[in-house]
Amino acid sequence: MSYEIKLLTTASKFPQHQRIIRHFALRFALRSFDVNTTRGQTFGQIDNMCKMMELSSLLQENFNNVQQALSNIHKGYRSLLLSFYSGKTTAIKLAKRYRVTTPTVYRKLRIAKDSFVRALKRMGINEKWYDNYFVPLFDQLTDLDIPFAL
Repeated sequence: MSYEIKLLTTASKFPQHQRIIRHFALRFALRSFDVNTTRGQTFGQIDNMCKMMELSSLLQENFNNVQQALSNIHKGYRSLLLSFYSGKTTAIKLAKRYRVTTPTVYRKLRIAKDSFVRALKRMGINEKWYDNYFVPLFDQLTDLDIPFAL
C-alpha cells in the first residue's frame, strides 16, 4: 500500500487511535505511581507515556494534513477516495451507485489518488517525509505491545 493511502486510512481511524492512545497513556501513568509493581521502572513508564503523547500529537498532525489535502481536491474525487479507502466500499458498489463500469471507477480512483498526492506534495508531505517522520514512531509501538497498525 502506498504512503498516501496509509496516511488516508490512518486519518480515517483517528478517533479509534486516540482512544487507544489515551488508554495506554493512562495505564503507563498509573503503573508509574504504583509502588508495588514499578520497582525502579517509573522512568520507563513515564518514557512510554511520553511516547504515547508524541504519537497522539503526530496523529493529530496527520489528521489535519489529510483534511487539508482533501479540501484542496475536487469534491467528487474527495468523496470517491473517502468512500473507497475510508468507508470500505467496494469498486463494484461504487460502480452501481454512480452507474458506471468498474474499470471507470478504478480510473477515477487513480485520478483521485493522483490529485491527493499532488495536494500532499504541495504541503511538503512525500514518501521520504512519511518514512522518516511517521513510520519510526509506529515502530516504537511494537516494543510497547500496543495493538496498533498502520
